[in-house]
Amino acid sequence: MTARMWLDLGVEIPMRDGTVLRADVYRAADDRPLPTLVHHPYQGRRSKEGLAVLVNPVTAFDHGYATVLVDARGTGDSDGEWRPFAGHDADGYDTVEWCAAQPWCDGSVGVYGSSGMGVTALRTAIAAPPHLRAALLAFTGGTYHDGWAYTSGVLELSWSQWWARVMGAGRLARLPAGPERDALAERFAAARDPWPSARRLPLTGGPVPAELAPWFHEWLAHRTYDDHWACVDSAAQAHRIKVPVLQVGGYFDTFMPGHLAVSRALQSHPDPFVRDNSRNVLGPWTHTSYMSNRPTSTGSRDWGPAADSGWRTMTPLLLDWFDRWMKPPAPRPPAEPRVRYFVMGEGTWRTSAAWPPPSTPLTLYLRGGGSANGAHGDGTLSTVPPPPGEPRDTFRYDPLDPVPTRGGATLAPAELGGDGIQDQTPIEERPDVLVYTSPVLPDPILIAGPVTLTLYAASSAVDTDFTAKLVDVEPGGFAANICEGIVRTRHRHGFDHDDLIDPGTPYELTVRLFDVAHSFAPGHRIRLEVSSSNFPRFARNLNTAVHPHDAGPGDAMTAVQQIFHDGDRPSCLTLPVLADG
Repeated sequence: MTARMWLDLGVEIPMRDGTVLRADVYRAADDRPLPTLVHHPYQGRRSKEGLAVLVNPVTAFDHGYATVLVDARGTGDSDGEWRPFAGHDADGYDTVEWCAAQPWCDGSVGVYGSSGMGVTALRTAIAAPPHLRAALLAFTGGTYHDGWAYTSGVLELSWSQWWARVMGAGRLARLPAGPERDALAERFAAARDPWPSARRLPLTGGPVPAELAPWFHEWLAHRTYDDHWACVDSAAQAHRIKVPVLQVGGYFDTFMPGHLAVSRALQSHPDPFVRDNSRNVLGPWTHTSYMSNRPTSTGSRDWGPAADSGWRTMTPLLLDWFDRWMKPPAPRPPAEPRVRYFVMGEGTWRTSAAWPPPSTPLTLYLRGGGSANGAHGDGTLSTVPPPPGEPRDTFRYDPLDPVPTRGGATLAPAELGGDGIQDQTPIEERPDVLVYTSPVLPDPILIAGPVTLTLYAASSAVDTDFTAKLVDVEPGGFAANICEGIVRTRHRHGFDHDDLIDPGTPYELTVRLFDVAHSFAPGHRIRLEVSSSNFPRFARNLNTAVHPHDAGPGDAMTAVQQIFHDGDRPSCLTLPVLADG
């Protein structure tokens, strides 16, 4: 006889500070105790994000789980004030323990979430409630200064402004009717959509009134890594986790740096139970692939059914994970290796005992005769180091005419270049983009792990940015972006302080292009693009001592940028090559 499910709507869950969260509980009609899954959607517990992104609660019930969908604090029907990272520990802990005390729960609780909901799941795991048995984190990060609000010290402009608009609209809708709400609504509407406002300077004006997104304005104020960020640094606090964690992330996800920071922390966790049993899945996805109607795609590239990131993949993955830790004869640790990763270009899945897998560094030196501007210039990539005296490359960076974002690990809409893999040839026509290209490859080159660029550079400015992009040039000419990064010169020695540069002085800079697994096929070429902007993904540097957040149009200065590649300053790209590539 088929078990009957009972749905309790709007159940009140008290938090330790007196705030009441409200939830929908999917449980057995006869109160039979079941292992219980907890999810904290901030877009509403009956939204797509709540009901269908990772697992539908009806499907979970059919599989033997009760499910509790809780409106996060300050969202939906829950009381309190929503903030991106603060307060999730206590709310997650209290929710798990409340569930464990209910007659329909057998005392085993698991937490799951993606994106912002993944933050709550991760912070709950760090809070370590006694009845928590396992956690699943999808497409989320764990270092919120480096890899969420900022990347390499540079504001993730398009993403953060879009999120401020979305969450500001939700906060506005919760306000009681009256003159105050009407006034805020007028100010909110005046900003209109966030993309034109990305060009508005200074950035401290924000895309929404401070009353509707105070946390965004805090992000702008806390521009370096300080106590504001340290207290919610999940990677630094991952040693507190006491249960196995399954992570799912995408190479083209804005939050990938934070995902990998947590993964590294779990791989070195002091508790062997957590360290040996946590797992990591890395796929060729953007942040929104799993929520879209193209879950097998990354921008313009479709990887086919093997790379599905949607519910067809996530639901069985999730249920199998919690079965191992919450259902008899639990625990059943996974037998497969710790990491499963998709190799772009090859179109296959591989496994490894750790991330990154063992590799050999391949050094490709930037070479040329001093005219690497654009794809038709003389820039090359070579395994041969440059000789003394090789001419430097020069370009002018005008922050009022920045290089536009085109694909990558961003949440930009199609009209702003889209996300994921896009053809870079239009970008490579610009004179402020230096292009270095390898000879045609006779054999495949398979890389897996972090890609870095050592750049010897000088600027006429006291502060500026340098960007880098790894590109796979196909025989037909399509230039597919593989990974990318940025360095802000004032943060070259760390993200916790500013350190201006001396104009005209060469500096050795490290540009992190972050991690990827990709196979460059025979007949293809490896290409590196170097410039000083990727806008509006990253906030522009206006090339002045005034902080880029505070600088206005009148502060903007065109900078003359020099890239050196000679015997004393051998700028080079380092690729992690696998032996069987």
